[in-house]
Amino acid sequence: MAKRTGLNLRAKEPREAETSKPEPGDTAARPDRRDKKLISGHFPRTTWATLRILTAKLNKTQQQLLEESLTDLFNKHRDQLS
Repeated sequence: MAKRTGLNLRAKEPREAETSKPEPGDTAARPDRRDKKLISGHFPRTTWATLRILTAKLNKTQQQLLEESLTDLFNKHRDQLS
């Protein structure tokens, strides 16, 4: 095996794909996300698997099912929102 003579510390030129990334919050790349906020959480694998099964069986996206769930939650606690 050849012995290394040293590290190459010269800066590499950025690739074209790296230079064309949209800025965070730039909705021009994804206009469908305009005026929307990301809501996320960490859940057990069983919750994730169940959600995946429901998306397939109901022919809906995860986004649609999560929106439906949040709407149900907000309706359930409507009195606390006023």
